[in-house]
Amino acid sequence: MIFPRKGASSIVCSKDLSIGLLFAEVVKQKEVPAESDDEDVGENQDSRGNSVPISYSYHTAKYLQAELKEKANAERKHLKSVTSVPEEPGCTPDEQSMDISYEEALRRTGTNLYNHMAWLLTGAGAETNDSGRVELNVKQHKQVLNISQDIISAVSGIPTPKHVGTALHVFKQTRSKDTVTLLNRLGNSISYQNAQRYITAIAEENTDKTNEDGFFIPSQLRPGRFTHFAVNNLDF
Repeated sequence: MIFPRKGASSIVCSKDLSIGLLFAEVVKQKEVPAESDDEDVGENQDSRGNSVPISYSYHTAKYLQAELKEKANAERKHLKSVTSVPEEPGCTPDEQSMDISYEEALRRTGTNLYNHMAWLLTGAGAETNDSGRVELNVKQHKQVLNISQDIISAVSGIPTPKHVGTALHVFKQTRSKDTVTLLNRLGNSISYQNAQRYITAIAEENTDKTNEDGFFIPSQLRPGRFTHFAVNNLDF
């Protein structure tokens, strides 16, 4: 007979096994669940396989929600203090001026939300780097920031680099209002109307710089940055 037993052989010879001992072993096995062989079982489960009380998840979610809303309010106050141009109706200052990059996305993603998503989406351990964030590879880092931006936008109502950049890129490639509108309804981009306001704000900023300097310089051109371009003449 074979019975999984901790600290003893699982093989029990039948001549040594009485009916009473057999019943006792069966009852014991029913009362004590077998231990899991999954090495990924974390601290959210005790030795009996019971999950963490739901209140833990509730309080974690509410803490992150409050932190996101507090950060959003601080961001709005900061933007209002540094933005002299009046807001367009239905368009926050964020949508009129934003660095669309993962660096900006990281700045807008709090440490707690970043780490929470890192632990949820990857197999990263509890160790953090000097900035207090979980150490991830480039692919995992971008995945965490992409999902985090969706959460930030849904909770705070403030658009993120992902949402602005997605709307502008899709509209540039497709020129489709319906596609941008669909992405907005799915929570993946800003609205078509706000995308148009953002484009207008960029055009007006470039016009002001051109009038001031006498020529136009793309914002992507920076001293010391390697740049290549193509030139051709126009034959009319």
